[in-house]
Amino acid sequence: MSVVPDEILVATGKQIIKQEDLDLDSKTRTSFFSWRGQFSPQLVEVLLNAYAHTDSVILDPFAGSGTTLFESARKKLACYAAEINPSAVEMANTAHFTNLSSLQRSEKLQQAQEIFKERFGDIQSLLYLESENKVTSSNIELSLTTCVGSVAEDSFLRNVFVNTLIRYRNQKKKGAEALLREYQNTKFRDRERIISQSFPELNLTPNQIFQAGLV
Repeated sequence: MSVVPDEILVATGKQIIKQEDLDLDSKTRTSFFSWRGQFSPQLVEVLLNAYAHTDSVILDPFAGSGTTLFESARKKLACYAAEINPSAVEMANTAHFTNLSSLQRSEKLQQAQEIFKERFGDIQSLLYLESENKVTSSNIELSLTTCVGSVAEDSFLRNVFVNTLIRYRNQKKKGAEALLREYQNTKFRDRERIISQSFPELNLTPNQIFQAGLV
């Protein structure tokens, strides 16, 4: 990573950041959300420590999942951000929770838990039912979407359920990608078994699997 030449920094009166600080040799923190191309929160912290004042207003024109928003909030700095990806916007919106007291945050999360339990029961039971194919991912997504609609008037609860839906979809996508890798690396005669075990609700016969081009 290149740095601004020292003479420019000295001329503008800005603090010089050491290369080892930029390299984050002792990285101990990661971002709240997984997002491609995001900065480490510690890098944002280094930059804010070097260049922000107590009355600074931070602007992040490419917010992503909101790392700069969260780091600014940690330092009690005002921060504005822009983002065009709807999923990233919802993740970044979680930073609004920093405007609540600890008690208020706990109350919101408790409310979300109660709504979740009412719809799904406890999370362990839900994961078991899904693993046993007694409930489909489509049903789970539909119920989560219904939850989002039921709390639309409360931006904090809506944020919780939208992010839950996003993360669930991401996890399912990762699972599907892993299945595809296994499928591609498997011999032809075993592909029928993989499809049948992975999608039992389709109840496909070997001939249907072959005709569909799945093997």
